[in-house]
Amino acid sequence: MADPQLIPESIRDESTLALNDLIERMGTLDLTPLLVYLVDDAPVSVLPHLAEQFHITGDEGWLLAASDADRRTLIKNSIELHRYKGTPYAIKKVLETFNLEGRLQEWWQYDGEPYHFLVDILVTDGREINVVDVSTSLRNMILEYKNTRSQLDTITLTAVQPTGTINISAGSVCGIFATTSAYPEPTFQPPARVNLVAGSLIGITVTTPSFPEPTFQPPGSINITAASLIGITVITQPHPL
Repeated sequence: MADPQLIPESIRDESTLALNDLIERMGTLDLTPLLVYLVDDAPVSVLPHLAEQFHITGDEGWLLAASDADRRTLIKNSIELHRYKGTPYAIKKVLETFNLEGRLQEWWQYDGEPYHFLVDILVTDGREINVVDVSTSLRNMILEYKNTRSQLDTITLTAVQPTGTINISAGSVCGIFATTSAYPEPTFQPPARVNLVAGSLIGITVTTPSFPEPTFQPPGSINITAASLIGITVITQPHPL
């Protein structure tokens, strides 16, 4: 702001003085909220607008984002996701956005129909897994990032060291595997609760060493609805020593 005394007298009227005051106020404004492309620092209220701009709303990932951190990561990865859309890499990358490890099998790798594929999703962080609400969104997201020719056969969810509740929706297939060779005591902790709804299939396989003593703790409770199938298998192996 210019000192009012420095404004030439010929233009030093009320309008000029008001403009001078306005310029001073503008110089004190915090412009940080305008830096919306610094995604980690952008206000939460801006994130839906950025998602729309970068075309990752709905089944392109937004519906699966459970936290603001997930949404920010999705926005930051959006350009790369669209660059590789239609490739196996894009599917793996969008799953990584949600801290899920995805493995794709093409049809020739499992004797499937031509141009079909499977997706195996591995969860290793012991989180609570709830696919009742997100199973459809997960499938639709994969369909968004696959190419038009390819057909998705199944999605398999493998949870290693699950500790929370596992909810499995109709039509889902889930394998829970825990393999340990720890000596002298395996450290596998089963899920606290497994909820199954109609049409679900779950297999819980635990492999433990038989020396000095195999130990297995089943899930705290297993709730099974009509048409569900569950198998719990314990395999003991001699300790390599």
